[in-house]
Amino acid sequence: MLRMHEYLIMTGGPGDGAIHETQAMRLYAITAGVPDERILVDESGWNTELSVAGTVPLCREHGLSRLLVISHGFHLPRIKLAFARAGRDVYTVPAPERFPLPGHRFLLARETAALWAYYAAPLGSWRSNRSEVSSTDL
Repeated sequence: MLRMHEYLIMTGGPGDGAIHETQAMRLYAITAGVPDERILVDESGWNTELSVAGTVPLCREHGLSRLLVISHGFHLPRIKLAFARAGRDVYTVPAPERFPLPGHRFLLARETAALWAYYAAPLGSWRSNRSEVSSTDL
């Protein structure tokens, strides 16, 4: 169970289903026993950059200094790099997968290219057009 200073942050985009993926995650956490007031939701996370941009202000607002990020294992290096560029050190853990993702090979290839693109981009350029994150957020 979560301690009083701990939160779950759900970030993501609308997804393919009838319910926004962050709301699906929130409902899943509630049925697993997480109190609703301990769940923060960022619905602007259409991609990794936007998830980081939406999460950093939530962390500041709630005084969160340590983050544990759970995602697909192949996505974790890029998440870690994106948060590092936003001035946040994060711990990462791969989510258990109950079944293989459709198009897994394509996703892995895309993620490899995206990681190199993030790595090669000059520091700070990933947010050059992200007015929703101010310099005080980073």
